[in-house]
Amino acid sequence: MKNMRRISWLLAMVLILGCTAFPAGAEGEMKLLSITAIEEDTVWVHTTAGLVPFSKEGEMIGEPLYPEAEYYAIGPEGTIYYGIDRSVIGVDREGNQVDLLKMPFGNVKRLLFNDAFMLVIMNGTQYSSMGMESRAMKVKELSGTKDIEFYGADRFVVLRENIVSQLILAECNESGEIDYMQLNDLAKYEGIVFNPAGEGCYLYTQEEIYRLDSFDGEASVYMSLRDMGNISDVAFGQDNVYVIADGVLKAIEKPDSNAQGDAVEVEVHFTFGSYEQDNNPENGPEPIEWRILDAKDGKALVISTHALELMQYHEPSEVDRKTTWEKWDLRTWLNGEFMEAAFTEEEKARIPVTTVKAHMAHDCYTDPGNDTQDQIFLLSVLEARQYFSSNGARKCLPTAAATANYALRNGEEWIPQKLWYGENIDGECFWWLRSPGESGGSPSCVNGGGFIAYFTSIDMNRLAEGLKVEYGVRPAMWLELEP
Repeated sequence: MKNMRRISWLLAMVLILGCTAFPAGAEGEMKLLSITAIEEDTVWVHTTAGLVPFSKEGEMIGEPLYPEAEYYAIGPEGTIYYGIDRSVIGVDREGNQVDLLKMPFGNVKRLLFNDAFMLVIMNGTQYSSMGMESRAMKVKELSGTKDIEFYGADRFVVLRENIVSQLILAECNESGEIDYMQLNDLAKYEGIVFNPAGEGCYLYTQEEIYRLDSFDGEASVYMSLRDMGNISDVAFGQDNVYVIADGVLKAIEKPDSNAQGDAVEVEVHFTFGSYEQDNNPENGPEPIEWRILDAKDGKALVISTHALELMQYHEPSEVDRKTTWEKWDLRTWLNGEFMEAAFTEEEKARIPVTTVKAHMAHDCYTDPGNDTQDQIFLLSVLEARQYFSSNGARKCLPTAAATANYALRNGEEWIPQKLWYGENIDGECFWWLRSPGESGGSPSCVNGGGFIAYFTSIDMNRLAEGLKVEYGVRPAMWLELEP
């Protein structure tokens, strides 16, 4: 089947990575802890034996340096800095001491340099910047400080892990906090990835590297790190991404480059199953078009390209603060009536039962309920951010049958809902997500402009008063690629 061959090809494209792994070597007991710096021909790695230089091909090219040190950094003009408690000693490549710095606190977690400034995290509760000429250091108190990285020549970002993850933008010259951005705490960001090209900001989890085009932009998946093991650090080189996973240094070709330097076009849509969509039952149901979001282990995660229905997520009179995805009427409909209408027995056999995670929305603290076991489900807020690269990519049109069914139930024509910034002139619909909103029992959704939105207590009060809210339904599922 042509569209199934397309999926198999996509799976191959997604899963084949030019990945080279290189262990610590003959030392055996030496453990790789973090990537200190990447120079033109050298990957400097902080190990339990000291600072060790690796070639880009993965071979150790020198003995461990300064094994007594607790932390390391590479500074201007190639100066190697190593720290013992509050003393930071700078040496040139011949081993001559050329600098000496004193930290105001001990327990340094991270130390970085560019040509003009030094950045440091101490105790996980303080961060600071220092001018290399003035030697003036201003310490900021911030609990949960997890990582720090330069963001341009004279600014930096701090990753804070508390109730929610926060990315903080600050000026190097005075270490003044000037902006905040909340990130998804359930994604569990492990750290910031320095980008030598200086474009955007990158963060990583145990499964993916995310890219922010700008400090206040949305996070989109840059590349997958799945099935690599326990990841302890990630760094960008010119051509490769270097990852320490399970104590092994791995080099992965960047996904935005290939041997020819040409972009690879990937077919991301296919048809599977059928459902009435053109509002002409006489010609039978139409094939359902799906968009591929991910592929692994012989399966593809897909979502319908269009909203196949416009429905309530749950009967308003039965909504209470414990009404989560687990209890939604829409979940029952997807795995019952829709499943029976859309797929043959042979097709249903290729849709596995999946553990659907109870993801919380990143800036709401509402109880998401329990994980469920479903064949058909809705995306969570986390997944809607992860698998779509922009607000525009999340926009969705309802089918002709969906709007006709809405009119039949409600006695009035479906009209695209207005957006806060103006008219919805292109006819996109809001569509449901399974994550809760800002109030117990409430849902999340994507609006007609592709923005992720949350129901509030005010919305829930309106539902209790009889307001009927019917948004688009975009079924999602994992599909086995071979019968």
